[in-house]
Amino acid sequence: MHVTTTILALMLSSTPVRTTGAEQPIAAAAASRTLEAGQFVWQPEMATSGPVEVVVSIPQQRAYVYRSNILIGYTTVSTGRPGHRTPTGRFEILEKRREHYSNLYNNAPMPFMQ
Repeated sequence: MHVTTTILALMLSSTPVRTTGAEQPIAAAAASRTLEAGQFVWQPEMATSGPVEVVVSIPQQRAYVYRSNILIGYTTVSTGRPGHRTPTGRFEILEKRREHYSNLYNNAPMPFMQ
């Protein structure tokens, strides 16, 4: 089964929270919990099927994962720096590779490229 995944990179100042009710425990935690770099919360059982959407908050350096508009996880991210800013907008994942090497940055490894 193919599931469409969309990534939204946004300049959000607050946690993006959907309001379907079922995800309230994780949404409340996402709004208040401090995560160290590399930490994440993952509860895919909150929604087991449907389209996946990843919302990236550049100011918060967080990514929020929704399935069928239900928050199922969130994590820290590291976005661009001055001169190499992260573009904002809506982006569909067109290709995935477990092992990939950059054709722009001296063949740098890019594991789990999307």
